[in-house]
Amino acid sequence: MKRYLNYVIRYCFNLLPQSFRVRLIRNKFWIPETTWDQRYTIKIADTQEELEEAYRLLHDSYVSMKLMDKQPHGLRCNIYTFLPYTTTLIAKYGREIVGTVTLIKDSQIGLPSDHDYKKENDVYRCQNFKLVEVSALAISEKFRNKGHSASLLLMKYLYNYSGYYMDASMLICAVHPRAEDFYKALFGFEKNGKVIKYDFAKGALAIHLSLGFKDKKLHEEMVAEFFRNNPKYSQPSDPFPERSLKLFWMATDKRFVYPSRREEQVVDPIWNPQLLEYFLFEKTQVYKDFDDESKITFIQIYRHIFDVSALSRIFKIDDLCRYREFRFPISLTAAMSVNGNVMIGKLIDITSEGCFFEFNADISAEEKIELLFRLDGKLHKAVASIVWRNENKQNSRYPFGYGMKFNKSIDEISTLQKSWLSADSASGHDSVAKPLVRKA
Repeated sequence: MKRYLNYVIRYCFNLLPQSFRVRLIRNKFWIPETTWDQRYTIKIADTQEELEEAYRLLHDSYVSMKLMDKQPHGLRCNIYTFLPYTTTLIAKYGREIVGTVTLIKDSQIGLPSDHDYKKENDVYRCQNFKLVEVSALAISEKFRNKGHSASLLLMKYLYNYSGYYMDASMLICAVHPRAEDFYKALFGFEKNGKVIKYDFAKGALAIHLSLGFKDKKLHEEMVAEFFRNNPKYSQPSDPFPERSLKLFWMATDKRFVYPSRREEQVVDPIWNPQLLEYFLFEKTQVYKDFDDESKITFIQIYRHIFDVSALSRIFKIDDLCRYREFRFPISLTAAMSVNGNVMIGKLIDITSEGCFFEFNADISAEEKIELLFRLDGKLHKAVASIVWRNENKQNSRYPFGYGMKFNKSIDEISTLQKSWLSADSASGHDSVAKPLVRKA
């Protein structure tokens, strides 16, 4: 009887206009008391035990919802799992992992949703948005009835982390249509495209959602509205008065553990040879599912820090010339001098041989170019030439700008790049919560 009554209530609720449903959810939703439980910790999964537990939680959750077939190894992994562009977040309750979600930064290999929603993603790429896909959300079964506390904490962390640490300007995700109102009301996502059967989740129904950081309208409006209605509160407090969703987003939370690393980095690689060996070969055989393009990308990235012969099980390496040097993603302000005129732009990737300079102005390929940038505390000056230009967004995954080749390679960048890619040299994490703002 109770189950039937819930079905009737949901059916009647869905008959209401969506704008009304969204306002109702937003105005009536209160942060559950369990959200403030100090036994929660939200962080990046960076050990074998944390990664395995997160992948097992995701596997069991997806199997129970019929989003994937049960695997003998009991884990859900794919090519995106093992890329340095991917970050797995976890919610821990004490020592137990009770929730996980994955963030995937856009790269030359693309995003999981490109298979079905490339048109929608390319619209934002052509507008110079830097995409990060929210994927693989799973909550432990015994924590699903605790008022969304684990998922709310994960969503708040990923909003902070993707904007501040991944240099993202647009979050995208593919969710079941039933979840659309929830994502619109609580997080401000907008719907794009049509409902499809999503191959990445065994043909389950899905819609494409996006949230742009450049707008920031939802969170600013929610906070402004709260202070208009509650003038006695001059600033956010912890816990927030009346468990307000409007101020939940702005709380500084000591349970959030963020990475401590170089400011110019926009990814946090956690893979080392031992972890890859364990998850790719010992625990699973996922590498067999990689297509040729994925294998090439994989080797292109990791041959900088691993013995090339150790990768032969993934791909037959018979011609290393076909693998160009991996361009490490960064966000670094740089000065470019062209015939005495100085222009300020941003480097968004770099190798010892060249870089991509984000700048929306016409530059002649024949002109002499000098680049000036500070990397890892050291000032570098390089003479460069334009190899290709992305003025008309021919490559949608790059912003407006220029691919450049240094006239003389900078060997220090290769050494630095190796340290960035190697999880063994990671500088660790700190527990100081950053404000809900993006890097400039």
